[in-house]
Amino acid sequence: MMAITFENVIFDRIIDNLNSIIANEFGIQIFYDEHQGNQSFLLQPVTDEVLDTLSHGQIREVTVNIQYELDLSNNITKNSFKQVMSITERLKRLLFNNNTYSVSGENQFRNGSVGSVEYEQEDDKIRSITTFTCQTLELVWKLKQTQNIKSYQTIRIISLGHLSTHLRLLEGQEVEIHKDKLPLPKALLKALESKNIKSEDK
Repeated sequence: MMAITFENVIFDRIIDNLNSIIANEFGIQIFYDEHQGNQSFLLQPVTDEVLDTLSHGQIREVTVNIQYELDLSNNITKNSFKQVMSITERLKRLLFNNNTYSVSGENQFRNGSVGSVEYEQEDDKIRSITTFTCQTLELVWKLKQTQNIKSYQTIRIISLGHLSTHLRLLEGQEVEIHKDKLPLPKALLKALESKNIKSEDK
């Protein structure tokens, strides 16, 4: 079976960018499995829901829990709660300021919002759990070979990103090309028929 072309949307677009946004604002370590040290953030993907299926992609809504934990070693005071709430309020404002986020002009997610914040106390630890939800649009192009141009085989393999995609075209099959591979070389486009796809990822 030949490999398909895909994008790790929830990690590359959401989780990794949230990590960058938080790391650039706070001098606090960020983890994915468990809290470490006297304070840390924890990023946990919760849901990935398809809101709409389009002819050229999907609109998806992703929910991520962002935990902040303060370990006080049995020394919890009024100021301890104040610190956790202060960090959380700062995080909420940071997420609001980045509710639509782009990298190098390419949108990563949009309509980001904080749905709720929960506070927990466990022994000598205080934590906040901020629920962040955003939407992202994944686009693909569907292409089919219309003429045989073997002289362009090398450039096709490089441009299409995978040998299996090239081979499926040679067999006359329709393939999906992720927008990250666009634009394709003009010489290659002459031998391919693309469905009329309008990019909405602005």
